[in-house]
Amino acid sequence: TYTNNFKNISAKDLQNTAKNYFNKKQLITTIGLSKNHKNKTLKKVEQTVSETKKITLKNGLRILLHPNKSSRSTKIQILTKGGGLIQETPKDNGVGTLTKNLLGKKTSKLSKDKIESLFENHGAYLDCNLGNHTLYYTLNCLTEDTKKLLPIFLETFYDAEFNENLIKEEKRKL
Repeated sequence: TYTNNFKNISAKDLQNTAKNYFNKKQLITTIGLSKNHKNKTLKKVEQTVSETKKITLKNGLRILLHPNKSSRSTKIQILTKGGGLIQETPKDNGVGTLTKNLLGKKTSKLSKDKIESLFENHGAYLDCNLGNHTLYYTLNCLTEDTKKLLPIFLETFYDAEFNENLIKEEKRKL
């Protein structure tokens, strides 16, 4: 019954709902103050609303840029088309989790220790998660470190190396 109720929802219904509830002009700023805070007046915080820019490269890769000038950090995320839990079969069950745990560990040029120290020395981190339909691979870093860390982040995704020792160790942990 629950899933059958979705059959009557159209793409236009979803678009209208998104326009109604995801209004960038109605952003909320929350400020946490201690109980001992004495200043009764707070300065109004100006929020800058920036439009998301979509870029499609010649090879079909889609890039969504959503700049936030007030943020000191950068989040870059690769989302795969496929590779989620739903694609797994009884024969290859767990391969997605194994992949997500191994991404960012080694490339043909960089060792696990080198990758870890590069990101940790900049206070940055890599994260990989698995959804039902998608694998999400993310870099979080300070904005000023983006130019240095982005090429390494991309290398850990596009030139990932899963050697036998890393696979055995990850399987053991799982």
